[in-house]
Amino acid sequence: CIARVVSLTSPADACRLATLSLNFKSACESDVVWASFLPPERPQTVSRSVSSLKELYFSLCDDPVLVRDGKMSYSLDRHSGKKCIMLSARALSITWGDTPNYWSWTCLPNSRFAEVAELIDVCWLEIRGMISSGMLSPGTHYAAYLVYKITPASYGFEFQPVEVEARFAGDEAASVSTQ
Repeated sequence: CIARVVSLTSPADACRLATLSLNFKSACESDVVWASFLPPERPQTVSRSVSSLKELYFSLCDDPVLVRDGKMSYSLDRHSGKKCIMLSARALSITWGDTPNYWSWTCLPNSRFAEVAELIDVCWLEIRGMISSGMLSPGTHYAAYLVYKITPASYGFEFQPVEVEARFAGDEAASVSTQ
């Protein structure tokens, strides 16, 4: 009964409730509770290496899993249990991305992905990515970030205006420009 009630809260609440008493601790560590915090469609490779659903939950929070041939990273937000998806550079459409004069593909220490794109020279930067809305957690506000690293030898970005566009397939784009 306690486990069922706790399963209607959040992962953070379950961890706090576990400190109330031994009965609450036992209920809060049950698979009934943690099954409710895990998305039903999750990478199966992790499930085999853990002994409880609570352990699986925190494993997915702390150690993102590479899926889709290593081109996507899947993890969970520790407090809410919502999905966090990161696309690799290879999963994106980068204008001139396969042209060696403009881009190179290399390994970067500490990157979660096997390859990263290195900009050599280009007159504009256009990157497109797509993710199925079915992969996302329902009723959740999401943010999109372009993660990049600037090397000491890089130049040219500091004075360029940026335009960002986000949309759902078939919808008009919402644009934001900065100077």
